[in-house]
Formats: sequence, structure tokens, C-alpha cells
Amino acid sequence: MVRRRVEHPGAKAVTRAAYRESANLESKERWERSPEPAALPRLGEIAVPTLIVVGEHDIPDVHAHAGALEAGILGGRRVVLAGSGHLPQLEVPDAFNELVLEFLSALP
Repeated sequence: MVRRRVEHPGAKAVTRAAYRESANLESKERWERSPEPAALPRLGEIAVPTLIVVGEHDIPDVHAHAGALEAGILGGRRVVLAGSGHLPQLEVPDAFNELVLEFLSALP
């Protein structure tokens, strides 16, 4: 499948303006710092069933991170949703909702 990049200047301008006006923006420094202590060794502290959803066409780094989460979280379950990229909840909402509802209904 070949993806074609579509430019939409109007959408970019609206998104950029909304991003600038967001009350939730924090400094660049906050987002460039690593968590202390590091998150990876602490994944085993998560003691609840965890669903990790990844889009089939998302970038390899996201798939690698999802695999690390699944391996580190006891009871973690990774699912790759076909036909979606980075935002499966928006790209394949019916499949995403079905998956989440199925996961939630199986909880004790």
C-alpha cells in the first residue's frame, strides 16, 4: 500500500492555532526530560489488566514500544488493529470500540 501525502494548508493553520491556544501546553524542557526514575524497569509495578493497542501501519518504534510494554506489564495484552496507523481509535473506530468493550467485559 502506497501512502500519498496530502497537504491541506487550511487544516494545518487551524491545528497550529489550536495548539498555540491550548491551556495544557507546557515548556519544551518538560517534554524532553526522561522520567525519574526510569519507566521501563517499573512496568512490573502495574498490577491491573492492560490493553495495548497499536495500528498495523504505525511506525516500527511504536510497535517496539508496545512490545516492551506487553513484556513488562504482567497481564499486558498487545493487539495490532488492521487497517490503521497511529490513531486506530479514529481510523477504525468500530474495530477499536469492539476490542475495548471485549477487553472490558472479560475483566473480573
